[in-house]
Order: sequence, then C-alpha cells, then structure tokens
Amino acid sequence: MNVFTGMLMMLADTYRYVVNDYTFAPKIVLIPIGVTAVLYFSVSDRIWNIKAGEDAPIGAKWVAAVMLLAWTGVIICGRLLPYL
Repeated sequence: MNVFTGMLMMLADTYRYVVNDYTFAPKIVLIPIGVTAVLYFSVSDRIWNIKAGEDAPIGAKWVAAVMLLAWTGVIICGRLLPYL
C-alpha cells in the first residue's frame, strides 16, 4: 500500500520531489541500504543458527545498527516530505 500511494504522490508532483526537495534523495538512498541489511539477515544461515543466550557475531550487530539507522532515516525523511 505504501509503495502504491508513494508512487501516486510522486506522479502527482514529480518536479517538486525530484528537484526541489531536500528529503527525497536521502530517503531514496537509504531504502536500498535498509533492504540490503534485511536481506543479509534473511539469507545468512550463521545468524539463524544462533541459540538463545549466545552472543551474535559483531558483523551482525553492525548490520543491525546500520539497518536501524537507515530505516529511521527513511521514516524521518518520509514524514518531512510534505513540509520541506
């Protein structure tokens, strides 16, 4: 639903979002970063084999931090789109 309504909003006023908006470009850059991090956790067998109480690999912790920052940035930029 978000993809569909976002495309409708983009089609309604393309020039405003592509040329004059300071939050659109960072949002579009952060989305693939967040998707890549989600795919990392989905595909990695090593992460899925961690038992309760075991410590996660340091790489997985870094990817989780990047993922949280990326999706937080996407949400913030998306919320600021109508106002800036």
